[in-house]
Amino acid sequence: MLNAQTVSRKNIAFSAQGNPLSMPLVGGLNAPQFSEVDLNNDGTLDLYVFDRIGNVSMTFINEGIPFSSSYQYAPEYLVNFPDSITNFASIKDYNGDGIGDLFCYSLRPGIIGIGVYTGYFDSANRLAFELFKDVIFFPGSSNGLPTNLPLLNIDIPAIDDFDCDGDLDIITFEISGGTVDLFRNFSVENGFGLDSLIFRYEQNCWGGFYESGFTTEIILAETQGDCAVNVQNEESNTSFRHAGSTILSIDLNNDDSKELILGDISFPSLTMLTNEEGCGGDFMIEQDNNFPSYDSSVDIPVFPAAFALDVNNDGLKDMIAAPNNNGTSEDQQNVWYYQNTNSNEYPVFQLQQRNFLVNKMIDLGTTSCPEFADVNQDGLYDLIVGTDGAYQPFGEKDPRLYLFLNTGTATNPEFELEDDDWLDFSQYGANNYSFSPCFGDLDNDGDEDLMVGEQWGSLFYLENVAGEGNPMSFATVTPADFGIDVGLISRPCLADINNDGKLDLIIGERNGNINYFENYGTTNEPLFYAKSDTLNNNPFFGEIDTRRPGYATGYSAPTIIRNQNEDLLITGSESGKIQSYIFELFELNDLPTVENKDYGSIRDGFNSEIALADIDNDNLLEMMVGNQRGGLTAYDTNLPAENTVSTSSVFEVKDLFEVYPNPASDKVTIELNNTNSDLVDITIYNQMGQKMIHLQTQNTTYPLATNQFAKGIYFIQIRINNQIQTQKLLIQ
Repeated sequence: MLNAQTVSRKNIAFSAQGNPLSMPLVGGLNAPQFSEVDLNNDGTLDLYVFDRIGNVSMTFINEGIPFSSSYQYAPEYLVNFPDSITNFASIKDYNGDGIGDLFCYSLRPGIIGIGVYTGYFDSANRLAFELFKDVIFFPGSSNGLPTNLPLLNIDIPAIDDFDCDGDLDIITFEISGGTVDLFRNFSVENGFGLDSLIFRYEQNCWGGFYESGFTTEIILAETQGDCAVNVQNEESNTSFRHAGSTILSIDLNNDDSKELILGDISFPSLTMLTNEEGCGGDFMIEQDNNFPSYDSSVDIPVFPAAFALDVNNDGLKDMIAAPNNNGTSEDQQNVWYYQNTNSNEYPVFQLQQRNFLVNKMIDLGTTSCPEFADVNQDGLYDLIVGTDGAYQPFGEKDPRLYLFLNTGTATNPEFELEDDDWLDFSQYGANNYSFSPCFGDLDNDGDEDLMVGEQWGSLFYLENVAGEGNPMSFATVTPADFGIDVGLISRPCLADINNDGKLDLIIGERNGNINYFENYGTTNEPLFYAKSDTLNNNPFFGEIDTRRPGYATGYSAPTIIRNQNEDLLITGSESGKIQSYIFELFELNDLPTVENKDYGSIRDGFNSEIALADIDNDNLLEMMVGNQRGGLTAYDTNLPAENTVSTSSVFEVKDLFEVYPNPASDKVTIELNNTNSDLVDITIYNQMGQKMIHLQTQNTTYPLATNQFAKGIYFIQIRINNQIQTQKLLIQ
């Protein structure tokens, strides 16, 4: 039985351009947020990364090599991190116990704001958390009722000691944007030490500045205590407020006041505001609109954010800049590392690289759709990954199929990037993207053909003309083949669903349903009727729906595993959770059993897609998972590989059975030329291709009453193992 499924992360070697990747299977980075924290209680600050694209947490252990970035991916430390974090996450020590605490976006549904987890070390010395506040409140000014400390879901606040009393305060842009509010923590003043978070709304227009969003220039107040927004309104009679900003607070000139480094949703640059001198300063007096203008200015389209941490273990706080946009943004050259080459008192940031961490992992830009196939016919599974492509300015697309050849052994796979535009699929980028490949022998010639889904719901069909045992070689690409259109985001899989010896199509799509298209052709010439509700086609196969409650989309992406007694359909989803459903074999119209809607508790990001194959010859299937961030993760499973049915090698023969009398009236006899005790599958179709009878037997002779059928032509199809035969039957 396909039950009690378990998964565990798998390490697989990858290389690109001949260079080994030290941590290939992190899953990619699109909009990462960085915090340094001790994960294993060894006194060294490690790295926590939260990517708002997919709401994914990642943990990296710092090996502590001086003057070197020595992070190693360590997903085992994620076990104690909450999986309900969305939009924003930052680790700070609010209670002064030397253990990082986790500030994140509101954990209370429907309320904007900030939640807090208190950190501690478990018995294994791994950082863990317990919920402290699902939402931070402060006393309201109008009616005295508690009011949630507001945070727009696209903003990043600054959590720091702004009044120099030892506890952490919060500044964040006002909800409609433009000015910054100060929420002062009165924990110390109220005699609670640092173990409480007691906030009051202390000041609007903190710093006196105004960010319009129409220009990178910040409007500064002329005198302390003024608010620049008032000057702006007097001059224009209009408040040009906008929403979408990030804040990093940091002392850049050793004067005990906090400078601000701002990112804006409208621009690719960072702006640094210089604060007045003195502890608790709150008056911005100068600005650098292309920070750091003395070096290579940040230029990340769009909506950058800045983070301070010691990247290279030299004791100095460096700067990381990365996009904060939850839509299209730079997705490969998107993590800019600036080394502090001077001191913590007077930091000077110099750009070192634009792909920090990204250069050590598989990151193909945006969206990754993996599939296994033996492309070069060397007996090893290779890996093909379809993508949306890497970021292009002005909304252009550069989608690809990437080919990773398996250069390892049967028991130890290793993948090398062989072709970053396999089969030249980028040529279709003007009209098609978001490619999703699948393989199967559609024409029964012994080699696997290629079907590729795409953004607009159609399919590409590429016939493999190489012949059995030869490296894949494809005939001319046929876009929009068979006329199939499932709407948006087609995710195809080939499998013999109705057990007639021909590969059928099941196709996931953006809406979250799964479409079934029966192959009405022959074993040598596939044919699919384009309409999903025609004849035996079904646009709601198994009544599977991968949408989350309240969501209009689900992004289903199915694959099929066939066991001796049942089929297991496993599908990715928009939420990233993997879902599995059990079908009894050969019962096409029966509804599946919901096996698991959170298979493996996998949290690798939105729009998950999976590929399954036994790549290390252990008779169990390994699973490669793609996601919206354009990266890959891998898992061992306990799903048996030895019972998996191949998508090819079903042979049409002529001597499986005889039927008599033919023509018939009341009854016929099916005589099987089967001397073994193999299970025999018998199916009868009418002229419209509709299934009339389906049964299984191990008898060699089977009488069948035909008086239940209307007069006409029928087709009897017999399958024994991988052999199949069809005969015409006339009932009169």
